[in-house]
Amino acid sequence: MQAQLMVRQVAWFGEESATLTLDSGEATVDVFCHLGNYQVGDKVDNRLQILDGELCAAALADGPEVDGADELQSLGAYRYRGRSTVIDSADGLVSVNGFCIEFGATYLTGAVEFTIARLDIYP
Repeated sequence: MQAQLMVRQVAWFGEESATLTLDSGEATVDVFCHLGNYQVGDKVDNRLQILDGELCAAALADGPEVDGADELQSLGAYRYRGRSTVIDSADGLVSVNGFCIEFGATYLTGAVEFTIARLDIYP
């Protein structure tokens, strides 16, 4: 498991939900949190989940090599797209810009492209 993430900001909405800004030391992301009790400065496990998303191979097996640079782009309100590497196919773990994101079991290995409809952290 990768190093822990730092909670940089907590923006509560409603009584049970919040937007957390998490810092990996390389980048920050905003994630949805329900029933969490986080405060600025807390350290959290580096294992984020998705509500909905998709992984696909970054290149065809017989195609040209793909630049291995991590990319994580915010599309607004917990939505992201990017490119990175599968680090554990059994759990569908992708490591990107210091974040470990769980997509669920996959047959994919190596470089992948992904979309995330909602990035979450589970308490």
